[in-house]
Amino acid sequence: MKKLLWLFIIFASATAVREVVDYFGPMAEAFRAYRDEAHKQALELGKKKSFRHIEGNIVAVSHKLESSERAAEDKVNLVVLEAVHFQKSSERGAFGNRRVAQTRQYVLMIRIDGKWLLSRLEEDATEVVELSDVAESLLE
Repeated sequence: MKKLLWLFIIFASATAVREVVDYFGPMAEAFRAYRDEAHKQALELGKKKSFRHIEGNIVAVSHKLESSERAAEDKVNLVVLEAVHFQKSSERGAFGNRRVAQTRQYVLMIRIDGKWLLSRLEEDATEVVELSDVAESLLE
């Protein structure tokens, strides 16, 4: 009887793990596919129209997943915070100042032929923050 109970517990655990992986796996894959494509495009496009007023060159791009939700078997909704870091070449070094353009993006990713592709992208207004201002407010 104990062996049967242990067999049932192992089967139930394996089934639960499999369902968790099946549920969260596609969302993680979709985010990685979006992050890789968005990072590449941000660096290739350089300073697009919305960033022309920001001084400096792009030195880093990061994407933070705020939320994800499966819309269907092959569709995932993501909310991503994109941060593009700008720095003038004269500000390089330990005490250089950076300007960070943050944009909240609402993304619909669709799986077609085993690949995650961007279907829809909506963005909030871009907010530019000077890191020196953030540091000063933390010290106060």
